[in-house]
Amino acid sequence: ILAVLEPRSNTMRLGIFADALGQALAPADAVYFYQPPNQDWRPPDHDDLPPLLHFNDVGQLVEQLSTSAQSGDHILIMSNGGFENIHQRLLDRLQECFTA
Repeated sequence: ILAVLEPRSNTMRLGIFADALGQALAPADAVYFYQPPNQDWRPPDHDDLPPLLHFNDVGQLVEQLSTSAQSGDHILIMSNGGFENIHQRLLDRLQECFTA
């Protein structure tokens, strides 16, 4: 499971769920965290959690995720907004990677 997280809601941006976030992300094999330019908060790193990769550019996140993903992986995108059209951008890039 490759988890992608955009903290878009006010409660997420304020870090209200920071303590619970670790437990929620624990089943993932890697977490791709998008940190918008106007946000200082980021989830804390924990030794018992999967690798946490930070990005402030959606294009870079898509590129890294598409080159890291392998056949059979499940990609979970969590956001309550459009997330800069990440769904279609990722699908397009994965198709390029896996059909090349």
